[in-house]
Amino acid sequence: DTDLHVVNVETGKLRPLVVRPGLDSLPIWSPDGSKVAFVSHRGKYDWIGNTYLCVVDAAGGEPKALTTGFDEVIPWWSPGGLAWSAEGKALYFVADQGMQRHILRADAGTGQVEPFTSGEFTVDQM
Repeated sequence: DTDLHVVNVETGKLRPLVVRPGLDSLPIWSPDGSKVAFVSHRGKYDWIGNTYLCVVDAAGGEPKALTTGFDEVIPWWSPGGLAWSAEGKALYFVADQGMQRHILRADAGTGQVEPFTSGEFTVDQM
């Protein structure tokens, strides 16, 4: 299990943000601080299955999986592979597609995924 917590830097206290079975990793704050994006197995012990791009309100609540219709591997071990757009309306992430790894863009509201890079090469970090 990997869970997400927020640390109060003044008191050192932890506040649970996402606590559930399976993988939840690579948290990254939205530009306005209102949301946290992360890579997840969506509450399952599924170390060889798909990973999903998820978003949760910074105050807590139920995480929303953005990429449920995207059937490719989003590396959960690549800290340079996830970033918010400057205005916070989209997320850029790396994903394996066949023998390549590319940057894709997911709309933070709808989860619609579109390619940002393409071709016969591999992107490992952004």
